[in-house]
Amino acid sequence: KEQEKLASKKKKQEARLLRDLIKIRSAYPRKEPPGILTPGANDTYTITFFCSEKIFNHFPPILQKGQKIGVVPFLFTQGINEQQTVAIFRGECALQEDINKENLFVLGKCYLSYRKFLEVGLEEEKEREKRERERK
Repeated sequence: KEQEKLASKKKKQEARLLRDLIKIRSAYPRKEPPGILTPGANDTYTITFFCSEKIFNHFPPILQKGQKIGVVPFLFTQGINEQQTVAIFRGECALQEDINKENLFVLGKCYLSYRKFLEVGLEEEKEREKRERERK
């Protein structure tokens, strides 16, 4: 039962992470403080980042209009110096290993999703090129 509860909790956390959003806005004119965290529905949050107008103008138009983009945060931890060496020697890295394994799983899901996205884009590009060749 305990493992089922933990698995259910983990799935809910992953689903929530996949729904977090980021919104990018120009810092000029600055009407609001930088880095705004706005709670949304269903345990989601919108984080608003501000950047200079020069950088903001290089973003795609859809982002300049305030479109939100989804993000999937993940974390990897690595100890440094003698304390980490001692922890490894004693086998006291369980928490660090758990964090890294969980986040590697999330990163793997992101990679597969991005790879699928690229494959679809490549197929569309090939179809577009094929149609152009047929027109000639």
